[in-house]
Amino acid sequence: MVSINITIWKQVEKMYRHHLTEDELKTNLDGLNLSEKYVEKSDLIKYFLMLNEHDALVVIQDVLQIPEFWLTDYDKIGLENNEIQSDNVKSLDPSYSPGLGNISPSGYGKSMWRPVKYNPPEHRKWASELIRLLMFRGIIYNKTTNNFILKSKDHELMIDVSSSQSDLLIKSKFEDYFYSQIIDETNGTFLLGYYIATVILIRKLFENLIIDLLKMKFPPDVEKNKELYFMENGKRHKDFKDLIKVLAFKKTEIDDGHGTIETLSKRLTAIKELGNKNAHRLTYIATRDEINNLRLTETIALILRLMNK
Repeated sequence: MVSINITIWKQVEKMYRHHLTEDELKTNLDGLNLSEKYVEKSDLIKYFLMLNEHDALVVIQDVLQIPEFWLTDYDKIGLENNEIQSDNVKSLDPSYSPGLGNISPSGYGKSMWRPVKYNPPEHRKWASELIRLLMFRGIIYNKTTNNFILKSKDHELMIDVSSSQSDLLIKSKFEDYFYSQIIDETNGTFLLGYYIATVILIRKLFENLIIDLLKMKFPPDVEKNKELYFMENGKRHKDFKDLIKVLAFKKTEIDDGHGTIETLSKRLTAIKELGNKNAHRLTYIATRDEINNLRLTETIALILRLMNK
């Protein structure tokens, strides 16, 4: 029997609260298809304590797959060299994750300036801390298989926790056939490691979501609204970069009062830039971590929040 105590759940709560907003958290937990549904803004620890054994491990498995909480190869080199303080302000920014180029998973890389001293943000060590807490309860997490082993005095038992949902790059569900198809193809290419195709599909998905958001807020039956998302000829939609600018321009009319447009613009810009690199640079191939760091499910949740405003 798996025994997960409140100390473990406090660590999981800290990680989720750091990574997700309240709306994003609910979307994420709903996507795990747990038997107990999370009620927005309820006590997260109490919710975790209500979960059955299987669902509890699914939640822990999910949070351990967030790249933000793992030390990168760059971090590890810094630690090995006892580089305990950074002279580079950017290196302390949670959104800043420099790479080493020649050891990137894709085999391609960009030479990047390396600060003399580098101290990884504290949250990059949280996954290791969660694993340590699990070990105290006799639960061993295998990152390679993304599963658990339960250790006792006389046996070791594999805990089979299906990770099909957790492994999905995008967990959002749409009734619309075309969005559903794009998401299925995006998840499929990501699972197979076809990262160029993944990034291009991601860009296609979010361009269309933003066009639909703008058309919802500024219907095309009003002639002047068309210039917000159409080119001058009125037959072709504007480029992604121009659609992002329109969001900022119309911020006061679209925003929900929680800074969602500002956050969304940053996320969309990151998607656009990664898409441009993969589409236009022959020797550039996105890495798995770069794609995971786009936080796509949460970004979709931001768009849906604005649509429902």
